[in-house]
Amino acid sequence: WIAVVNWNGAALLPACLTALRAQSHPAHVVVVDNGSTDDSAAVAARFPEVEWLPLGENTGFAEANNVVFRRALAAGADFVGTVNTDVQVDPAWLGAILQAADQNPRAGIFGGLLLFADKPDVVNSTGIVVDWIGRARDRDFGVPEKTLTTEDGPVTGISGGAALFRTDTLRRVGLFDPR
Repeated sequence: WIAVVNWNGAALLPACLTALRAQSHPAHVVVVDNGSTDDSAAVAARFPEVEWLPLGENTGFAEANNVVFRRALAAGADFVGTVNTDVQVDPAWLGAILQAADQNPRAGIFGGLLLFADKPDVVNSTGIVVDWIGRARDRDFGVPEKTLTTEDGPVTGISGGAALFRTDTLRRVGLFDPR
């Protein structure tokens, strides 16, 4: 399962959903719509493999994701992902992140390398870290990808832009806090 939270994202959905369609590993993609007033529904309808789930109002990012999380949990899914409408995942993204999950059975949340869309050779994030004065920031922000030396491993947090959650972890710690 992959949740794509949308609010007036008609201009962004085609690239996001095309990238999800191209995944080497299949997934049930749900576009959760937070009361859009643009052509988002018509855009999503061009992707018949995608489930369109209109909420009728803007419930916020956390609660919209939680709607899909609850459905994935009820369906017995082992994993559920989040992908923002402005993200275009690599075709191997889901397969690679599931492989990382298999190799790290004690880890519950997985992120990846996020690059800037307008500067695809520059890192946006490789995870969230806390600096020496307590500020959360994106690790490797602004680093050219070709010079990136960070290895996979634990971080304080991950970007919700493209993430994967073990459903057992969600059952243990709970869903996103909508406050």
